[in-house]
Amino acid sequence: MQSSMGMLDFSALIVGGGNKFVFSIGNSILSGAAELFNFVSQLMVFSWVMYILITSESGGKTEQFIHAPDQPIR
Repeated sequence: MQSSMGMLDFSALIVGGGNKFVFSIGNSILSGAAELFNFVSQLMVFSWVMYILITSESGGKTEQFIHAPDQPIR
C-alpha cells in the first residue's frame, strides 16, 4: 500500500512538472509572436513615414534639406 501511494505521488509530480513545462513553452511562443508582431508593425510605420518623407508632392523634407543653403552655426 505504501509503495502504491509513493508511486501515485511520483506520477502526480511528473504530470504536474510536464504541465508546467508545456505551459512555459506555450508562453514563450506567444511572447515571441507578440514581439514579432510589434517589430513588424513598427517596421511598417517606419517604412511608411520614410516613403512619405522621400516621395511627397513638394519634394519631401529630404529634397528641402538637400537644397537648403549652408548656414554657419552660431
